Amino acid sequence: TAYVYLLSHVKALVSAAVRAGMFGPYQAQKTLASRQVQEMIAAVVEREWERGVEEAGQSVPVMDLWVGRHEVLYSRIFNS
Repeated sequence: TAYVYLLSHVKALVSAAVRAGMFGPYQAQKTLASRQVQEMIAAVVEREWERGVEEAGQSVPVMDLWVGRHEVLYSRIFNS
């Protein structure tokens, strides 16, 4: 389950890169299917599996306020 969750996050990041014009669709598929990404995800799951909930989160209040402004901006990067 953790592997699938992290893979979904990687897919979201790669999708954003495609929409921003940094990756093409073929490069995105190549990246997602690469052994390097698969091994990186497996390593993160292995390393962090026993981490407690108290240690897993972070708080950046200024970033939360900044991200909240995204909805009211005139020009947004991704209109969805």
